Amino acid sequence: MVLRQRSRLAEICPLRAVPLPEYAWWQGVDTPADVRRASVRLRRSLVKAEDGPVSRYLNRPLSTRISMLLARARLPPDLVTWLAFALGLVAGLLLASGQGRAGALVTHAASVLDGVDGELARLQLRASPR
Repeated sequence: MVLRQRSRLAEICPLRAVPLPEYAWWQGVDTPADVRRASVRLRRSLVKAEDGPVSRYLNRPLSTRISMLLARARLPPDLVTWLAFALGLVAGLLLASGQGRAGALVTHAASVLDGVDGELARLQLRASPR
């Protein structure tokens, strides 16, 4: 009975399974644990090798998690760019008005959001030279 269920492609071009090494880029996703593991690997792939210490240890741990959440909503990365720009303007106004702590927090939020736009573009395969 199993032989009768073979696909036409398998009859024309026999295939064989090839084991992949543990470090291979490909990852099968068959179980909820596989989904979690693939999600973590995907999130970690968003980190850039040229990130400085502030990006690596402060911004990216936040931005990659935000990006993974927003990627499901399919927000355009350019929209996130404009939101980061608006936050930067608000931060400048806060700093100029002498509200240092609030300005610093909003500056950090703008910096994190600036990383989110590029990460979203890569996750959604929408990256461009801009």
